[in-house]
Amino acid sequence: APLERPKPVVEEKSNSNYINALSEKGWDINTLNIAVSASYLNDEEKNLILAMNLVRSNPPLYADIYVKPFMAMYEGKQIHYPDGTIIKTEEGLIPVRELYDELMQTKPLPPLKPSRGLSRAAASHAYYQSQNGQIGHDGQGGMRKRIEKQGKWSGALGENISYGYQSGHEAVLSLLIDDGVQSRGHRKNILSPDFSTTGVSINTHPKYKWVHVIDYAGGFSD
Repeated sequence: APLERPKPVVEEKSNSNYINALSEKGWDINTLNIAVSASYLNDEEKNLILAMNLVRSNPPLYADIYVKPFMAMYEGKQIHYPDGTIIKTEEGLIPVRELYDELMQTKPLPPLKPSRGLSRAAASHAYYQSQNGQIGHDGQGGMRKRIEKQGKWSGALGENISYGYQSGHEAVLSLLIDDGVQSRGHRKNILSPDFSTTGVSINTHPKYKWVHVIDYAGGFSD
């Protein structure tokens, strides 16, 4: 991932700013901004959960509002952002078109509910990588061990990690596109019916500026 990232296409800053921008597009914010009262999350982290709940709640609408316009920014394998930033991708438009088609056929999913325990697990890994500059899911015994230190999970477990983006909205779009990841595992996690709760943490990263850690579970009790 490149060191420099463009200015967010969707400006967030505070949770209230993000809500205002989304309300104008017709999203049911009262239902989707489920993390608004989670005092253990900062605004960017609340936005991260809200961004995932957008695509889960209405996949075709998300595809039309965010994915379709994003396609127009591609020239070959490069993304040309409005602020002049150019980013080279591995696959070009292939995963973006694939995502659009998939979302147009995906049925709505329940919103992900925030979990304090899962957020603690995510924060532990985000901090760990902020200190040593590592990437990936290893470290501190791995995802499952980190999560089980914070409580009891049920059903299924998963984890997404994004690097380089400060904006939760941009990070989620990038994970959904999943450029260069043949399994599209990040996309599958966000759109999985097996997950009902999530914990998130955003921290700085010495190489990629920002790291977003997102943990998922079918159920979780602290």
